[in-house]
This record gives sequence, structure tokens and C-alpha cells, in this order.
Amino acid sequence: MKDKKVEELSFDDALTALEETVEELSNTSTKLEELVELYERGAQYLTLCRNKLKAVEAKIQILSEQIPEKQAGDE
Repeated sequence: MKDKKVEELSFDDALTALEETVEELSNTSTKLEELVELYERGAQYLTLCRNKLKAVEAKIQILSEQIPEKQAGDE
């Protein structure tokens, strides 16, 4: 995953990478420069995940609006 650009990742891959990054950030032996790089990369993963979730939510909203509502007497 580290070879792929962040914007090319799927939601699942970005989420996994974010989780791994958080774990690495928790490592107290990581040097300050690395921590800053990890934080920046984690922020990119988080932004990607949020954007993908927003897109899916918008699509679900559109699809939900296309479903005809149940009318009285329909069962």
C-alpha cells in the first residue's frame, strides 16, 4: 500500500493504512521527523476516507429518494 498514491487507494485500503499509521504514531521510539511525516500521511488517509464516505452517503441519499414511498393500502 505504501507504493500506491493515497488518492488511488480504496476506502478499505486507506482505512487499514490509517489504522497502521496510528499504531506507528503510538510507538514511542519513533523519531520526531518520522512522527511528523506519519501524521501528515495519516491526515491524508483520513481526508480520503471522509471524502469517500461523503460520496457514498450522497449516493445513498439519491437512491433513497428514488424509492417510491409505501402508500396506504399497499402491503
